[in-house]
Amino acid sequence: MAVAIALIFVVGTLNFVLVHLVPGGPGAILLNNPRMSPSAKDAVLRSFGLDKPLQEQYVLYLAGLVTGNWGTSYFFLEPAFDVIASRIPATLLLMVPSLILTILIGIVLGVLAARRPFTYVDRFLSAFSFFFYAMPAFWLGFVLLTVFALFLDVLPAAGMSSITVSGFDMIDYLRHLILPMTTLTLVNIANFSLLVRASLVEVLDQNYITTARGKGLPERLVFYRHALRNGLLPTVTMIGLFVGFILTGAILTETVFSWPGLGLLTFDSILRRDYPIVLGLFFIFSVMIIASNLVTDLIYGLLDPRITYD
Repeated sequence: MAVAIALIFVVGTLNFVLVHLVPGGPGAILLNNPRMSPSAKDAVLRSFGLDKPLQEQYVLYLAGLVTGNWGTSYFFLEPAFDVIASRIPATLLLMVPSLILTILIGIVLGVLAARRPFTYVDRFLSAFSFFFYAMPAFWLGFVLLTVFALFLDVLPAAGMSSITVSGFDMIDYLRHLILPMTTLTLVNIANFSLLVRASLVEVLDQNYITTARGKGLPERLVFYRHALRNGLLPTVTMIGLFVGFILTGAILTETVFSWPGLGLLTFDSILRRDYPIVLGLFFIFSVMIIASNLVTDLIYGLLDPRITYD
């Protein structure tokens, strides 16, 4: 836990340093209007707290990370924390179904390939996985949009707003969810299924599997009772890493499908140079990835009693 907190502090510091090192930093973007008078420029800098020395801005930034005072958005002119919080439900409603499908289908495909290694079934599933593993998320999204939204006209291309307005329309949500969720799932499922297959094939060569077979146990029992449990343990660690993969894919996928979540907000904020939003989003993503890996390590220790934490 202490390591995770220290890592969050380090990542937050790096975010602050990188944002202030890029050309046209937070102060410059607000003052690029040549028609602004010097007094108006001073008032703008003062209103956003950019008139203070850099070290004082850093201290205020760290304090704001804890208290939720992440500054005021340059574009929305609202607290950055409120703008980001309003987009979190949309991203979770996209990420969670995609993560669940990735895990379930990835395990099934990996088990089917490992059950009959080096056969036509294994080669077909491995080729399927490698095909989508090498495919960029944004390109697959454009392909699905072209086929199902443009040519077949059976699914909407964009315009999902039921999550951000008052109330919740389940039908509207599901119709808009299908294409972005399919994109994220297909891109990430390949990596997961290949990991499951490799882990199971390695476990099937262990001595205790040979001993179980020597006792005359049915192959089906050996595979599902002895090999599967130990073979799936490494995938638990991979689930934590997949949170980062899905977050990365969500930025591109949400942009392609105009999904009103954190990914689209990240893309738009970078283009607008809305630095309070960018810093807040980077912090949110860092915390999510660190927390998911911490939870994954704890679960791994519960599943395997041989693992202890000092």
